[in-house]
Amino acid sequence: MRRRLHKSVLLCLLTGMLVCAGMVPVLAEKTTEQKLSETNDTIEKLQEKSKKAKARLDAAKKEQGEIGDKLDKLNEQLEEVQLALEDVEARIAKKNDQIASTGDELAAMEEKRAQRYEAMKREFQEMGMFDASYKKPLPKYPKKVGIITAQTGAAVRDIIRVGTRRNPYVQFVLYPALVQGEGAAESVVRGIETMDAQDYDVLIVGRGGGSIEELWAFNEEIVARAIFACNTPIISAVGHEVDFTIADFVADKRAATPSEAAELAVPLYTDMEGRLQDLYGRLQKNMTVELNRLALRLQKSRSILLSHSPEKVLADRRQYAVTLEERLENRMSSALLRARHRVDPMEERMSRSLTGKLDQSRHRLCVNAVRLDGLSPLKKFQAGYAYPTDENGQNISSVRQVKQGDKIRIRLMDGRIESRVEDAVIEDSEEKYGKKERRINAGRSF
Repeated sequence: MRRRLHKSVLLCLLTGMLVCAGMVPVLAEKTTEQKLSETNDTIEKLQEKSKKAKARLDAAKKEQGEIGDKLDKLNEQLEEVQLALEDVEARIAKKNDQIASTGDELAAMEEKRAQRYEAMKREFQEMGMFDASYKKPLPKYPKKVGIITAQTGAAVRDIIRVGTRRNPYVQFVLYPALVQGEGAAESVVRGIETMDAQDYDVLIVGRGGGSIEELWAFNEEIVARAIFACNTPIISAVGHEVDFTIADFVADKRAATPSEAAELAVPLYTDMEGRLQDLYGRLQKNMTVELNRLALRLQKSRSILLSHSPEKVLADRRQYAVTLEERLENRMSSALLRARHRVDPMEERMSRSLTGKLDQSRHRLCVNAVRLDGLSPLKKFQAGYAYPTDENGQNISSVRQVKQGDKIRIRLMDGRIESRVEDAVIEDSEEKYGKKERRINAGRSF
């Protein structure tokens, strides 16, 4: 019995010491108030355990008088435990002081980060990176959504769950990136650049909630510039609704949570179906109206075409030509009748006039014939006259046109004479009356 009791007491003491020794690293990760509260709870629990142990020892002394020596030893061990507890309390107090100093350092660091955050925010705002004119509109009907966040976080599960519920036909692709700690900003930038080079309709960049230190990667300048230079629309979903980062201001759209980012990126499939049905109905209505209008226009065009077709035009012109021909024949018949009434008297008068003129012309012709007969060369030839010419057939009307030795032709009534000039005599005007001659050439004709 004493051995069991001794072992149980030792086990309780060792457990308490181990718990006390293990509190320091656990408390180091918690806030100062929580650590102090847990330390006090642990001390109270240890004191309660010590009291219970003392009670058990007193009860054991009453029940078993033989365990007095053991109890003395247990008292000594309890004293050692109390000393150990005092030592633990001293160590805890020291650790609390360290935690307090660490809290002051953290507060100073948070203040510096807040100042740096405001400075970066002002700088990027002055550069125009927050301007609404640079914000790209989100696609109405995305087919492929890229997600840049931690692979094991709750953010990616929320995005995929909400997005799939809204539209099960949208494809979600994850780029696993570090979202806190060393190298997180560079990892996020690589994810943005990699997915921007592919055919994604929209990108979601973010993570779940956390402290400003845990969210600081999304305040880095390289992340802000990568988001600003990205050609694909980006939705920033960093932290909770109260958390704001530089990435939220630079992104094309800011979502308070990852779930809201999925709602912004993916439209409801039911809304799309309703929209399509509405558009289909409007399209059918417009097509019916347009087809009716085109049918009416076709009917009018067909009527116009038929009225202006070559066959119709030709038939109309033929009918018009027949009408004109009939009118022309009627007018010509009337004109001929009227002309005949006018021509018959004129014809009679013209016949009488022509007969008189013909008689006059016959008389003048007889007179002229007599005159011509009197002037005819043949009559001259019959009277003994001749028609002299030179060798070229030129008429010789003067002796000056020839000289001694020239050949001449003399045409008579029944032929011609070839002769040569032997002599030529010019007769002056006085020669006709005084019979004086001037010989040009001596000789005779033959």
